[in-house]
Amino acid sequence: MWRGFPFFGISFLAGMKAIPGELYEAAAVDGATVAQRFRHITIPGIRNIMMIVILLSTIWTFNDFAIIYILTKGGPGGATMVLPVLTYEIAFGAQRLG
Repeated sequence: MWRGFPFFGISFLAGMKAIPGELYEAAAVDGATVAQRFRHITIPGIRNIMMIVILLSTIWTFNDFAIIYILTKGGPGGATMVLPVLTYEIAFGAQRLG
């Protein structure tokens, strides 16, 4: 999480800057609260960026397999067990390839 935070923060900031201010002004004139403006203007406005950030985060998580597996193999009691390590352990450790 901490490694990707700057990228995520900059991505979301750029996405929010791309939303026209007139939309927020019109919603305020119509009587929308801050929460309603966030839900109905901000979230739909950054939906594409959220999808890209989630996709890249997933890809980067799968790339962390080598470090986690070499250092801890899932850690004590599964504390550092991420999805790629769990998949590897099930597929090759338990011989359950299906």
